[in-house]
Amino acid sequence: GEMLVDAYNSPFRNDYMNSLAVLGVDGTLENRMKRSPVNGKGRFKTGTLRNVRGLAGYLQAANGETYVVSILHNDPKARSAARSAHDDLVEWVYWGPRNNFASAD
Repeated sequence: GEMLVDAYNSPFRNDYMNSLAVLGVDGTLENRMKRSPVNGKGRFKTGTLRNVRGLAGYLQAANGETYVVSILHNDPKARSAARSAHDDLVEWVYWGPRNNFASAD
């Protein structure tokens, strides 16, 4: 995450950001989250290895802030489970923490 923050704050930010795929618009993310409010709001790099899926980059949240998002999913079922987990995390960051979890009390 720190490397992503450093890259975002560097004098080369515009060139770097333009090298990343736009969520729901182009590159490896062209077909992701098209019907979500996050469509067009993130720039990410995806990565795949056997049983591993990754997503790292930046998301402009609903509050206007830009956040670093980085997730690595290492699982034999990663192909199906990771995409859903990544998308859920991106939406969670977009909307911000909400107290919508059932209480354990």
